[in-house]
Amino acid sequence: PARTPPAGVSGFTLLEVMATLAIVAVAVTQMLIARDQSFNMAYRSGHMLRAANYAQELLASRLDDPERLKDFLGEIDEDPTFRYSISLEDYDLSTGRVIEESEDSQGFSTDTKFKTGSAFAPADAGVPAGSTADADSPHRVRRVKITVFYEGLEEDKESTYVLEGYVPRATEVPPGTQGG
Repeated sequence: PARTPPAGVSGFTLLEVMATLAIVAVAVTQMLIARDQSFNMAYRSGHMLRAANYAQELLASRLDDPERLKDFLGEIDEDPTFRYSISLEDYDLSTGRVIEESEDSQGFSTDTKFKTGSAFAPADAGVPAGSTADADSPHRVRRVKITVFYEGLEEDKESTYVLEGYVPRATEVPPGTQGG
């Protein structure tokens, strides 16, 4: 036999319904925020991964001729929403500085688009007194910087991916001095 509720008790009160709705509203709001954040993270990571792949492809395709790397701007053919910039600079690993060819700067620059610190030299390392930039120095390399630009989540803000590396300078070997 079914039990009948006591007289005067019938369902939920208005206070119980309002409390339940408030709890559900807070939970739904938090879930919407989490969904929005995961969408943003997926968008950023997807675009950053594509930018990294484009930067590596650009470096691999142009590494055989370093002069093709010098101050080049372009657009990714497969995806025109991605643009890129390539720079090439002479760099001295022993001092952690960019080498410029102008005489008034004594071959070294303190103003560069690249980081001036080096993992190979102390932060306070400078140019030794009386020294000059030696083109045949084993510490002299070429620093390549590829920057890929792409749309950010906010329409007016552009995101970037930077790939930076070092390429050894080619030195000419005088004829007849090769081992073999």
